Amino acid sequence: MNTNNIQPQNQSQGLALFAFGSLVGLMVGGITVLLTAPQPGAKTRAELQQGVEQFRDRTAETVKERVELVKNKANQLQHQGKGLIIKQLDRVTHMAQSGKKVIEESADHVVVLYCSRHEKNTPLSSEGGVFFDG
Repeated sequence: MNTNNIQPQNQSQGLALFAFGSLVGLMVGGITVLLTAPQPGAKTRAELQQGVEQFRDRTAETVKERVELVKNKANQLQHQGKGLIIKQLDRVTHMAQSGKKVIEESADHVVVLYCSRHEKNTPLSSEGGVFFDG
């Protein structure tokens, strides 16, 4: 017999038989469980309901805890970010003040140098440029 030439009709019949057998097996298994259960169905349903409620409560509590952790971490990171920005602004301010001081001191040296050379009638350069006293 050549199995490569399976007829579509035989294949669909096999699938239908398999589905029917599975359904019958489920029904027989369900009935067997109900008949051999050590407690009444109402009690089983109540225990199942209680288990579902406990699971839901634990899940809700876990979600609340995780959300709180995420919020706390976000606030912590935001606070750290603000602190870093303040530090950087302080550094930039300090650098600007230092730069201003250097420029002011350099300007004083240039004026002093120019005045001292001017009093001696000595030009700063042949092109009249400005030199720093350094």
